[in-house]
Amino acid sequence: MPSGTRTRELLSALAILSREAQGEIADLGNQALQSARKMYLKSEMDPSSELLDIDTVTPPVFYRKALERLATFTHSGTLQDVNETAVYQAQTQDPWVIQTLCAVAGMTYKELRDRADGQLPNDPGRAWSVTQISAAFNVIDRVVRGTVKPRNPTAVARRPVEMLFADEIAPRGWDLIEQLRAEGAPYETLLAQRVVGTSWGAHRNSTSSKVQAQVTDELCRLLEEHEVPYRRLKRDKAAREALAALAVARDQVLKESLNDTESVSAQVTVLAEPAGHTHAIAVSVATDGGTANKSGGKLLQLPPKFRVPVAVVLIGPGWAKRTESAELVHAFDGRTYTELTLDQLVRDMLPDDVA
Repeated sequence: MPSGTRTRELLSALAILSREAQGEIADLGNQALQSARKMYLKSEMDPSSELLDIDTVTPPVFYRKALERLATFTHSGTLQDVNETAVYQAQTQDPWVIQTLCAVAGMTYKELRDRADGQLPNDPGRAWSVTQISAAFNVIDRVVRGTVKPRNPTAVARRPVEMLFADEIAPRGWDLIEQLRAEGAPYETLLAQRVVGTSWGAHRNSTSSKVQAQVTDELCRLLEEHEVPYRRLKRDKAAREALAALAVARDQVLKESLNDTESVSAQVTVLAEPAGHTHAIAVSVATDGGTANKSGGKLLQLPPKFRVPVAVVLIGPGWAKRTESAELVHAFDGRTYTELTLDQLVRDMLPDDVA
């Protein structure tokens, strides 16, 4: 390639060649595009193997203390005869009691609220009434005792692994919970729970947006370094209206953006204005091929919606694995990058005499 060839120029040329050429030349162009895709869309960030905001994870000692606090309010001093009165008294002294009991029953607090018909506080750490404690404990108690009946006759009501696979001679219900509290869970139970619960899955899901934010931080830093004016978008009305103003069909896109926070326009995180020309930049994360396929389908809808150039930053190992990613190169006219080529993205937007 000629010295100074830009990533966008190369990918765009290959996309045009594979799309518009005929016969063997088109086949060769497509092969070259697939090779370039594997090289230029390769990301070294893998959110599935990295954990963000680890300080937000509740340490095990919090659960231990909450269970011990709860046991002090029962008649036996154990969890074998726990009831809603003990839960209420313990929760007033330790705001982690209800959240701990959610973990005991293998559910999130949101799931508990849904099963209790929304009668519970939005924040489990706030003050509880006796009625709310009663509603929450009724849901948890039924799970622990195994009295929940599934509507599907071929299914089994969801319960934690240690409850579902306890031996016939093993203690059940709250007797089992007390045994686990006092003696600890067998290591094989922990391993089984990890497998069915997909290790760290809930935490990764709750912090997935942080990856996009980190990459956007670095992009904004590079734009400042190259003295390119930009606007970082938030998911608010002002940002959605700014995107709508750049849209081909303003009314349609504006309506979509205001009513659907998961719309394709919501993936645009930055509007850059090199030399007075606006560029929209989206960031998308895919840890596997399946996610890349799903997200790629949405991203393909993005360029036709706007009357300004649109670039996309693809994060995660999923993108380079999918042959369909070549369609993104076509759709974005070669403006496809990863966290490894952010600097090239900025340079590709600049006029030749500046870049």
